[in-house]
Amino acid sequence: MNVDKNPFLAPVSLPSRDMARITMTGSIQFNNFFQLNNVLCVPGSRVDLMSVEKTTNDLHCLVTFFPSWCILQDLLRGR
Repeated sequence: MNVDKNPFLAPVSLPSRDMARITMTGSIQFNNFFQLNNVLCVPGSRVDLMSVEKTTNDLHCLVTFFPSWCILQDLLRGR
């Protein structure tokens, strides 16, 4: 993961309506095909959240959800 420890971004609103500070931004490599950029680290959050719209736009993929997992499929290669 590439990390920037000094982001100057506005805090995020949590489901509890509290505000939490973003302490780092970076990128995460899932595998040889998928890398998410501009990932936000919010230590005040108790859950990991993912924007489906941002993920599908950035990775040019589709997402299929199941009860406890999901599939990311590249639109160009069908993988």
